[in-house]
Amino acid sequence: MFKLIKVLITLAGLVALTYFVFMVPLGEKTFYEHLTRIYKTPEAQDLGSELKKKVETAGLRIKGQIDGSSDEPLKTPAAGEPSDTLDKAGLSELVEAPKSEVAEEDRRALKKLLERLDKE
Repeated sequence: MFKLIKVLITLAGLVALTYFVFMVPLGEKTFYEHLTRIYKTPEAQDLGSELKKKVETAGLRIKGQIDGSSDEPLKTPAAGEPSDTLDKAGLSELVEAPKSEVAEEDRRALKKLLERLDKE
């Protein structure tokens, strides 16, 4: 009996949440309409494409690990350390990017990495 009441309360909560998201205006638009407008911005589109690339790269690396075709260990870069998936030209582009796009701390880390690559 208690489980039935719990399920009914959960179902009522989901119905109320769905109603709120799609029907209740927050200003001139509903919450769903606000989210769809945010999704259509160029920044959100860039985020989506970059995330897709990273997921595909990680998937290929994991598949290579499972198949045994790759001996490269899976690792994540340390905090503040740039990813090793960029080549030298890509790093140079980030260093020269407008200051609004790259944090100063990241810019310094990229310069150090480029200096190390030049020495090798």
